[in-house]
Parts: sequence; structure tokens; C-alpha cells
Amino acid sequence: MKLSEVKTSLTVALMKSTIMKPGKSLSKLDKDITNQLNIVTKFLGDKFLNECIKEAEICLNDNEKFDEIYLKFKKVRNQFSSQIEED
Repeated sequence: MKLSEVKTSLTVALMKSTIMKPGKSLSKLDKDITNQLNIVTKFLGDKFLNECIKEAEICLNDNEKFDEIYLKFKKVRNQFSSQIEED
């Protein structure tokens, strides 16, 4: 499935979960939602990592790109962040 299709499916599942009565069906839906979120998280994490690897390879082979990324790095430094904002 495409990410947009997964998003639609998950959105409808969340909508359904708000009107379902507690029980086995709701519990299964909750598990399905959690499993789908785990799959999406892995997909997006892998995609992000692959983009970083590709950019690192480019920068190591192109001095101008290396200088550009280093200037950006000087602003953010090597920080760990648990809070991420979308650009």
C-alpha cells in the first residue's frame, strides 16, 4: 500500500474506534492500529536513514556539498532531540 492509503485506512480505523463499544472487537482494532503505526514508524525511519546515508555519501565526494552541510551542522551541532518539528 502507498503511505497515503495507509493513512486513509488508519484514519478510518481511528474513527471507528471512537464509536465502538469496549470488547474483543475494539481490542483487536486497537492492536491493529498499534501494529500499523509500528510498521509506518519503521518505514519512515528507514526512509529517513537512507536519505541521510545518501546525503553523507554525496558530501564525502563533493567538497562544495561538504562545506554546505558543515555550515548547517555548525548551527545545530551534534544534539540529541526527542522533540522534532516538521520543516
